[in-house]
Amino acid sequence: MTVRRDRVPPMGPANGRKLEVTISVEPISPQNTLQKLISLPAGSARLRDSVTLNPFDPPPAGVVIAGVRIADVDQLEITLGNIGTVATGQMLLTYDVLMRRI
Repeated sequence: MTVRRDRVPPMGPANGRKLEVTISVEPISPQNTLQKLISLPAGSARLRDSVTLNPFDPPPAGVVIAGVRIADVDQLEITLGNIGTVATGQMLLTYDVLMRRI
């Protein structure tokens, strides 16, 4: 049987880590962005790691992931945007975070 290299094992790749994070997000005004810094468990992330962020549930209407990066050791920075025409309320969002060491 051929091993598929394009699939990530449930616990994450051998050269990285897979985590679930839940964040509380303040309201975002229309046509604006909000940056949120999240502390990860020690040894989870280091600078220059590649990171992918996927929501568990559909985000509220108008809310988009504008960017994600490893800001510092064990620190994840998520930038969310509101492309809608009304402000969002307080949100509790859960994401699947996959980090790879290159």
